Amino acid sequence: MKRIIVCAIAAACLTTLAESPRKVALIVQNHAAPEAHIPMMALTDALTAKLSNNGFEVVNPYNAVGMNQNRNAFGEKTPEVSAMELARQLKADGAITASIVEFLDSTIGAPPILHQYSVRVSFSLADAQTGAAVCGETIKIKSPKYTNNQVAANHAEYLGDLLHSAADECAMRLAANPRVREWTPTPPPPLPPPPPPINPNLTIADMDNAIQCLIGQMRTNPIFIANYDKAQKEIGRAPLAIVAGLVDMTGGKSPCANIQDLLLAGSQTLRITLINSALFEAKDDALVTDITKRIITCGNSPLEDGELMNALKQHGSPDFFVVGDMMYFADGDNGQFRLRLALHDLHTGKIVWEGAQTIAKPQN
Repeated sequence: MKRIIVCAIAAACLTTLAESPRKVALIVQNHAAPEAHIPMMALTDALTAKLSNNGFEVVNPYNAVGMNQNRNAFGEKTPEVSAMELARQLKADGAITASIVEFLDSTIGAPPILHQYSVRVSFSLADAQTGAAVCGETIKIKSPKYTNNQVAANHAEYLGDLLHSAADECAMRLAANPRVREWTPTPPPPLPPPPPPINPNLTIADMDNAIQCLIGQMRTNPIFIANYDKAQKEIGRAPLAIVAGLVDMTGGKSPCANIQDLLLAGSQTLRITLINSALFEAKDDALVTDITKRIITCGNSPLEDGELMNALKQHGSPDFFVVGDMMYFADGDNGQFRLRLALHDLHTGKIVWEGAQTIAKPQN
């Protein structure tokens, strides 16, 4: 199985190539026979050094990407992406691919008395954005001939010398290639516009939409319709509804700092919506606000407290009593505001309609 090691480097091209620096990604691959044991990380280091000595500023990805840099001779895995995608991730102008396509140990004599190593490397430069090749070459480097005793004693050194020579030749030919000088990198596509900022706080629009939705549900509720029609028939006019406001039951857990102002604005929206519906006449003033606080405190409906009922009757003999509250719950990355509305029939003591609407808002 062919072993491929992908490396990425960032480099600035020679000032003779362009006034502005060009970054490239270098992909080193072993396409030689499986039995050819080539120290690919050593070759990567050699190419890095040779390219830097020929005018390139080099960044070895094993020193810049990942967590276990220079852990061993095999290095660390790089992201599983194509060569062009790797170049784009590094914001490089192009990608240089250097592939070892052949590595041989040729012998002379039978039995062998001499050895000669050779390596064939194909390399090319491609534009990172289009993937189109700019230039490419194949070189072959041969070592001197070595005796059996020399190979036994210095095999690693001879192999290192051969790879360094190949790296040196590749770097010099790339730097000197006229097509590299003439290459104008394709600019990357423009970045998409940033998404609009998310407002983590409850807004007046949130309140208005929730109230409109709840009143719409109330108007189509069969229980409300039956009780409303009965009350209207008995009193012979549009019922009077007291809007007792919206109570803050968030317990200070909400990230919304102006929750009281929003609930007050929501109460206004509720009153306006009821009036515009032509179903009710509506009232809302300081006396009703005080009564509402007392109702919430004692936990009783208006009909269960004679004093509260008398106060309401003195306030225009209302027919319906509308009250609501807002709660808050943290739910992972979101916050859940829960708006509840309830409509009391003051003639029967029944809650003739109740509904809740949830408003999800990000916490941060």
